[in-house]
Amino acid sequence: MNTVTLLQGVAEGHVPTDSLVRAHAWSQWRNILQIREVSAFQKASNPSFEPRWELPYPEDEGQALARSFLRCAISSTEALLLAMHAAVELTRAEVAMVHRYRGPERAFVTSFTHGDGLEPSVGHALPGYDAACVAAMDGRGVWGSQGVGSAQRALVARLSRGMALRGVAMVPIRVMDRTYAMLELGRSDHPFRNCDKARLTGVRRALEQVFVGEGWNPWPMSVLRGRQRPTMM
Repeated sequence: MNTVTLLQGVAEGHVPTDSLVRAHAWSQWRNILQIREVSAFQKASNPSFEPRWELPYPEDEGQALARSFLRCAISSTEALLLAMHAAVELTRAEVAMVHRYRGPERAFVTSFTHGDGLEPSVGHALPGYDAACVAAMDGRGVWGSQGVGSAQRALVARLSRGMALRGVAMVPIRVMDRTYAMLELGRSDHPFRNCDKARLTGVRRALEQVFVGEGWNPWPMSVLRGRQRPTMM
C-alpha cells in the first residue's frame, strides 16, 4: 500500500487511527498517526488534533537500520557491502555503487554494485579528476540531478546505464580523518529528499563507528605517511 492509498483509507474511515503500519525501511511497527502525511491530514481536518507520538528523526532512523545490518559484518569489506544495502533500503534507490581507496592503484576502485547492468564496473578505478571523487576526498557529499554540476554528471554517467536518473547522491566514508570509500546512489522517480540525506548521514555515521569500534584500519603505512591523493589519470 502506498501513501496515497493509505490517506484515502483514513479519509474514508476504512483505516482506523489506531492501526499499526510498517514501511520497508522500518525496524518495527508504528501507529498510523506517526506517518507524517496522515498526521498532517488529521491536523488539517481537525485543527484541535494533537498527535500523541513523535516521528523519529530520519538520521536516527538511518543509523538504527544501518546498525541492524552491520551487526553481521565480520570485516571492513563486508561492512561496506552491508551499508550499501542499508542505504538502498532506506532511500529506495534503484542503483548503487561503493568505491574503495586502494593504495596500489592510488585510486578509488569500484568494489560493489546494486542494480542492473552495473556489475561489469567492479574492479574499475575512478580517475582522480572525477568531480565526485574530488568532492569525496575533501569530505563533501554530492546531491542533485544530471544538470546540476560536474559531480552530479559524473554520478549519472556511472550509475545510469541507460536509465534516466532524476536523483543522485554520494556520501564519503571517512576513516582516521581520510576518505576511505564512496557510497553512490541513484533513482529514476525523483531527486533524493532532505530526509534521504539525513538517513544517509545516519548510515555513514553508523559505518564509521563500526570501523572505530572494531579497530579496522584500512590504511597502509605508505598512505598515512604520504597523505596520498588519487592519481590524476
